[in-house]
Amino acid sequence: MASSPKTSRRDEDRLRKRAIEQRFGSGYREFERQVDSSLSRPAKSELVRHTTMEQVGQFTLGDLALQFPAASPQLIKKILAQLKSEGKVRLSGKDRGAMWEVTN
Repeated sequence: MASSPKTSRRDEDRLRKRAIEQRFGSGYREFERQVDSSLSRPAKSELVRHTTMEQVGQFTLGDLALQFPAASPQLIKKILAQLKSEGKVRLSGKDRGAMWEVTN
């Protein structure tokens, strides 16, 4: 769409959006709603990271898994490994006795 002096960018976007909605119907509106929704909420990994940094005292991988049932154990392990390499958490113990702690 070539813009004329009287047509603003916003008007062009509005016309383009209306044309798409007319052609594809409510499916486009639903898609747009989902995209907007996903952009407004933080990623799962960011939520796990933030919550991990808010832990008080020692905690286990299982403790975090209980707080984030939608996050896989692999994701939680990945975030803990990143935080450990950054020096923000430390691990004491091994296997089932492993305890994590936030370092300040």
